[in-house]
Amino acid sequence: MRLRVVADHVRSALMLIADGVAPANEGRSYVLRRLLRRTVRSMRLLGYEDPALPELLPVARDCMAPSYPEVAADFARISSYAYGEEEKFRGTLRQGGALLDRELVGSGRSLPAATAFRLHDTYGFPIDLTVEIARERGLPVDVAGFRTLMEEQRRRARQDARDRRTGHADTALYRTVLDASGPTDWLAHETLETESAVQAIFHEGAPVAAAHEGQVVTVVLDRTPFYAESGGQDSDAGTLGGARGAAEVLDVRRSVRGLVVHLARVTRGELAVGTTVHARVDPEWRLGARQSHSGTHVVHAALRQVLGPAASQSGSSNRPGYLRLDFAWRGGARRRPAGPGPAGGPAARALTDVVGLTP
Repeated sequence: MRLRVVADHVRSALMLIADGVAPANEGRSYVLRRLLRRTVRSMRLLGYEDPALPELLPVARDCMAPSYPEVAADFARISSYAYGEEEKFRGTLRQGGALLDRELVGSGRSLPAATAFRLHDTYGFPIDLTVEIARERGLPVDVAGFRTLMEEQRRRARQDARDRRTGHADTALYRTVLDASGPTDWLAHETLETESAVQAIFHEGAPVAAAHEGQVVTVVLDRTPFYAESGGQDSDAGTLGGARGAAEVLDVRRSVRGLVVHLARVTRGELAVGTTVHARVDPEWRLGARQSHSGTHVVHAALRQVLGPAASQSGSSNRPGYLRLDFAWRGGARRRPAGPGPAGGPAARALTDVVGLTP
């Protein structure tokens, strides 16, 4: 049976990757990941401990190539995905396999949900593999309990993300401000400083009338020149200053649609609701963030010229003196140089000349 599993799964994985599927945790990509991992585990159960796919995948290629010549032409890319997935899974087995063996010996009549969750959360052991191994030992797994623990973790992660966006204040409080005073007049593309009225202040998630020196609070203004974090570009830095006090702006967010909020540390005196402050963006910070943001577009253009249009941006982070571009690329033939000089054209040459990297 295991030999038939290996033959079927290796052939199926070969054809899936040839069709553009890559191993991942969702949809058809997860089906491919399971096929590859079950192949590796079946070979281990047959007593073969070395990397198996470098021995098996070329055999499947030779069998399928007469009818599907693309699997031979694209085998370098196909094999890189398959071999990389095997290496990753072998690491997972090394880290979690010993723990699972100990837990199965001492778990009595079933494997607890907490153990299955720890295997998944700490060692990357997928629940379906835990269930399969436990079933071979004649033990059920508390899958329902595992699902409950997973959902609790997702709920905590969602709450943490909301807290980071809102400064730990309930979004209902922000909506109350929005309903009472209307949306923020956002002037970031027009000016670097404005006179603004303080509409609300929140401290540790609760509204307060005033904030005092040393406190970190969330401030809502009627108008603002501050750029809120968006499109991978970090929010502006700057100051809020009034007759009664001053504050340093640490972060700027759009916590609810239409409302811009400022995370600020009071550096002198106090900020009070109803007073007027001078909101001023640090011009050097804004310039540095804009330069980094432009830099990521240059890097992306250069990558597309060198690697081809399949190199697609999937995220970025830009702040003064720092840029990061995340991109997805499934391999394939690189583009040839477009004439003399660095490969790929003007963007690639800009990458070499300005950024200081070689394509």
